[in-house]
Amino acid sequence: MSMWDYYVQAGKEGLRHRVFGYTATEGPTLGVGINANPTAYTAAEGTLCIDNAASVNTPDNQIVMPVCISMLCTVAGNGTFWALRFQTDTATQFSTGGTTLGAIDTYVDTTSGFTRVTAKGAIHFGDLTLVTGTSRQTVWECGLAQGSTAAFEVGDVLEIVFGAFGERGQGSRGGTAAVTGKFRSIGVPPVWIGRQSSLVMQMLGTIASTAPSFTPAVVTLELGHPRQTS
Repeated sequence: MSMWDYYVQAGKEGLRHRVFGYTATEGPTLGVGINANPTAYTAAEGTLCIDNAASVNTPDNQIVMPVCISMLCTVAGNGTFWALRFQTDTATQFSTGGTTLGAIDTYVDTTSGFTRVTAKGAIHFGDLTLVTGTSRQTVWECGLAQGSTAAFEVGDVLEIVFGAFGERGQGSRGGTAAVTGKFRSIGVPPVWIGRQSSLVMQMLGTIASTAPSFTPAVVTLELGHPRQTS
């Protein structure tokens, strides 16, 4: 089960006002390069950062809960071992670099006075420079690939599902030569990002002199309100 399954089964009200999709700007080249040769985890470097911009003032009390991350490889990268880890911090962590993922409330209606909800999550992806952290805590770390097939190739897809623990599946994607590639889905523990806090994803690769690029997409839920029109 994923975090989405848990949330729906819990019978929460106002679900339609709480779901947000994050994607890069549309265009013919969506690939975003990550850190080159990240052979060791470094506090000031990251691949993805989710900051919760909500304040501590009522009603600005939203909790950001990531549901899934999808990464399509658009530029190949080499390496003999890849891993990733997630860290939380009690302060927002993004500084510079990468690209900003735009958020959209997935609920639409023609009811009188309808206004889309503005997301409190701020998500950046790519070769990120981070704040060094005030209270970093590793909440998950795992290997992704090892050996001669560890390199990311064009068409490979990595899917990360929160709340669905362990290996979910992997294999080859069908289709034409232009879109074939490896597919892997992994589950990680559920994470709740409180006000003015963050979640950082860092990728590590050995002998990765060529950094891959990815087209990222993220889905989140925001809890702790209703915040129907603002």
